[in-house]
Amino acid sequence: MRYCQYLEYIFEAKQEATQLRRIAKSISLLLEGNSLNDKYKK
Repeated sequence: MRYCQYLEYIFEAKQEATQLRRIAKSISLLLEGNSLNDKYKK
């Protein structure tokens, strides 16, 4: 289910440049084993 969150996060952006930035960010988070909301978890 975590991958669905990434897809929504990426494709809700309207501009292609923003989508590309989000793709790069998502790849690095996935490789580190983190999720999008990890920085908010305690």
